[in-house]
Amino acid sequence: MKYDLHVHTYYSDGLYSPTKVVDYAIEKGLDGIAITDHDSVMGIEEALLYSKKFNGFNIIPGIELSCTYDNREVHILGYFIDYRDEKILSVTKDLRENRKERVRKIVEKLNALNIKIDIKNIKDKSNNEFTGRVAIARELINIGYTSTIQEDYD
Repeated sequence: MKYDLHVHTYYSDGLYSPTKVVDYAIEKGLDGIAITDHDSVMGIEEALLYSKKFNGFNIIPGIELSCTYDNREVHILGYFIDYRDEKILSVTKDLRENRKERVRKIVEKLNALNIKIDIKNIKDKSNNEFTGRVAIARELINIGYTSTIQEDYD
C-alpha cells in the first residue's frame, strides 16, 4: 500500500482543493492520503466525500498543529483525528486567527523595509480564507522581489 501521510490543501499552504489533491493522489497511484493542513480541518470533509467515488481509496483525517517549544516553532502531525470535535474546531479557529495576525505583521514589516506588497492582493488570490507565509512568498515572487519561496524564507 502506498500512502502520502503529509498532504496540504489550499486550506493551509497547499495549492489545490481537497478534490484536486485526491485526483492527483489517484493519478500517482496512491492508495490513500492523510489530509494534514496546518492548524485546519476544513478540507477533510470535502476530501472524504469526494474520495467515496473511488473504490479502495482512503482518506486519513489529520492535522499539522503549530506549537512553540523552547522558543522555536514545532509542527506536530496528528492522524485519525475527530475533525468534528468541538475542541479541535475551537482551537483551530484560534490558530487561524493568530495566523492572520502574523501575516498582517509580516506585511507591515516588509512595507516598512520599502518592500511594497498589498495584503488585499494576497487575499484576493487565495481560493479561501487561508493566507499564510507561503502566500506572501508567492506574492513577492509575482512582483519580482525574489525568485523562489526558499529565497523568501531565507
